[in-house]
Amino acid sequence: MMPYTYILINFFTVIICFLASFDKRIQFHKLFGKFLISSAIVAIPFIGWDIWFTAKGVWWFDLRYTMGFKMAGLPIEEWLFFFLHSLCVCFYLLLSGQIF
Repeated sequence: MMPYTYILINFFTVIICFLASFDKRIQFHKLFGKFLISSAIVAIPFIGWDIWFTAKGVWWFDLRYTMGFKMAGLPIEEWLFFFLHSLCVCFYLLLSGQIF
C-alpha cells in the first residue's frame, strides 16, 4: 500500500488554488492570515467531532494510506484536510463572485 495516499489527495486538491492565489488579479494570498483564523474557528468543532468519533470507533483511518503521524488520535492529513479543502472552497467562492 502507498502510505502517502491521503497527503497526495490533499496536495493535488489544493495545489492549483494555492498557486493561483498569488496571481496579481486575484491576490488571495493577502488574505491568508484572515483565512487561517476563520478556518481554525470552523475546523475546531469538526476536528473535535473527528477525535470523538475516531475514539469511539464510529470511523477510522487506514494507516496504510497515511504517513503515520498522529495528533489526538487523528492522522496529520485529517487535520490538514480541514484547512486545505477550506482554502479550495473559499477560492472557488471568490472566483465565482459569491464572496469578497
